[in-house]
Amino acid sequence: MFQAHPANTGIMYVRLRVNLADDRTNLAFTLALIPAPTSATQGPFSSVTFSAPLVGAPFNLADFYVDAGVNGNSVIVSGVAG
Repeated sequence: MFQAHPANTGIMYVRLRVNLADDRTNLAFTLALIPAPTSATQGPFSSVTFSAPLVGAPFNLADFYVDAGVNGNSVIVSGVAG
């Protein structure tokens, strides 16, 4: 899961790590956009969750790249193996 940090003020881009060039215009490798929270204390704190399909190869968190629309913003990342 990728969740917006409470202090964020801009959009976070969750991308595939295949191409690290700035992709904010055409979003070719962008999987999700995570907006900034409405309130740093009350939220809502937007998030996106990815899961491996029942059939197919699992994925690795290292395959994802998070790009900040505003310098200094961040995400909270969590993953479960199993």
